[in-house]
Amino acid sequence: MNENDDCRTYAEHLRIEHSHIDRSLEELQHLIANSAQWNKENPAPALLARLVQLREQLTHHFREEEEGGCMEEAQSQSPSLIEDVKKLQAEHAGFLKTLDGLIAEAELLAKQPADLQRLQTTFSGFLRQLHAHEAEENRILLFGFGSPAMDTLST
Repeated sequence: MNENDDCRTYAEHLRIEHSHIDRSLEELQHLIANSAQWNKENPAPALLARLVQLREQLTHHFREEEEGGCMEEAQSQSPSLIEDVKKLQAEHAGFLKTLDGLIAEAELLAKQPADLQRLQTTFSGFLRQLHAHEAEENRILLFGFGSPAMDTLST
């Protein structure tokens, strides 16, 4: 396999990973934003299940990044990215900690429905930060591989 094929493989893998994560985030965003339904029923168990599923997805995704794969390959192609990759990897623990807090809030909501405002605000901030994190991953890979094959990341 040549370097261009390697780039395509890494780009496609990351695109698929981000697509799955983004789909989970959209489902959560819809469920959390639809707070009018919380007056009629308590969807907290579904919210809790989706948050736990997202945590599992992100744990797997982050582990792949930290143990090699896309980020490691990009920084081996362009060593100037080492600090950027370290910074991204350092953010992983914070994302998981925020998710743990959201999971704890959802567990409380499952027992006693309450105001969703804090959970909505926390999730909104989490969503913005995670999208910025994904964009930085894409930038690093585009720079690291320096190949038109990486254009698939922007879709």
